[in-house]
Amino acid sequence: MNFYAYRLTGDPEADTRALRAWGLGVTVRNEGGELAVEVNNPGYWLTGRCGYRWITHPGSLVVFSPDERGPMHIKVVSEVTADDAPTNRATDD
Repeated sequence: MNFYAYRLTGDPEADTRALRAWGLGVTVRNEGGELAVEVNNPGYWLTGRCGYRWITHPGSLVVFSPDERGPMHIKVVSEVTADDAPTNRATDD
């Protein structure tokens, strides 16, 4: 399965259009300086008690698979680099 990541720009309308272009049923909203990524029509996608809204910020990544269209399979994550790695790492010598 392939995964793609879209970086949120902070413009809710542009972010919503970009994510919907990939077939994801989500809407991005600005809520007092924070972004909320919400699943459209959650009753259609949810069969149990699951979250359907992620609070995040510009620069976060929305990770999804182009092979799976259900918006409940997306994740909102922060990008990490080598500089963010833990300093107390075990080494294999």
